[in-house]
Amino acid sequence: MLLTAGHTVLSTTARQGDLISALQFPQTPLGVLLTWTALDGDVTVDAALIWVDPACVSADILGIGLPSIQASLQPQVGDAVRIFSSTSSPRQMTIDSVLQDVPILAHGPDWSAAITYRGQILCSPGISHPGDSGAVAVDAQNRVLGMVVAGSEDTGITVVTPISAILQNSAWHGGELEILDSVPPGSTVPPFAQSQRERDPAVDLSSLPPPKQLVAQTIIDAFANAGFGVIQQVAALANAVAESDLQTTARSHPPEDSVGLFQLNRTGGAGKGYTVAQLQDPGTNIGIAIDAMSKIRAFRSASFLDDAVAVFVRAFERPQNAELEISRRQKIARTFCSNAD
Repeated sequence: MLLTAGHTVLSTTARQGDLISALQFPQTPLGVLLTWTALDGDVTVDAALIWVDPACVSADILGIGLPSIQASLQPQVGDAVRIFSSTSSPRQMTIDSVLQDVPILAHGPDWSAAITYRGQILCSPGISHPGDSGAVAVDAQNRVLGMVVAGSEDTGITVVTPISAILQNSAWHGGELEILDSVPPGSTVPPFAQSQRERDPAVDLSSLPPPKQLVAQTIIDAFANAGFGVIQQVAALANAVAESDLQTTARSHPPEDSVGLFQLNRTGGAGKGYTVAQLQDPGTNIGIAIDAMSKIRAFRSASFLDDAVAVFVRAFERPQNAELEISRRQKIARTFCSNAD
């Protein structure tokens, strides 16, 4: 489940099961609306739970990696707070007061209303931006402190709902939420995503000689086991073909010194800190690529093969002539998945 500020996703006609998309990719659903807190009466929590497709999300927080699964339940005045959103870089604030009631003019997808939020944490300066509602707030130990629900530079404050109020809210029908630092293996996929997987194109490796088919299947399986869809699997495979021709021991000439299936650069790239032998191990080499691409939301949520290939090239491989390489690798990808788009 993904937690966000309720007012950001709740229209006046909101229904359980509504498709929810990320701000950056409005045409690509990442989950469905599951449940939410009421925004009338005494509002202590403005939150909604999204049943997300595991392939579209990561537990990593941009700027710090994985958060602590421990919650910060007793924030104090003067404590440092950092907020992290998908639309901007990390920012730091200081807690001015706790358990405060604050009137806010909240804006939903198709409505506006004056709401008094009860028992909130007020921070300064007011550095939250449009799109920050729902952003996670952590303390100096990277423990989750709460969720941003309002604020601006004009008001001089940022309003954060305490995580304790969120985890134990009555809207969860007697349940209590838990902070996770990873997507649990075997997570149930929302129906829309399951339907998409059933429509996923088949992968055809017949154009490769048998020894290379084994290597290609290893890449496909590794990305599939990491939760990536067929489009992402094939995009990764196409890049490996372009980089190393699926030669696990491939190594570039100095001074670059790039090694293995994805030609990981040991002098300043993803291969830095690894030995040649380590990078020539397919599991290690593929694992480094998976770890890097798991953090790239545009890759995880790509709906078209050409888009996935382009993101992989720009975000991970970064060749000198990126546009030319993107075109070349898109053609390679289509040989394995001709009906992807």
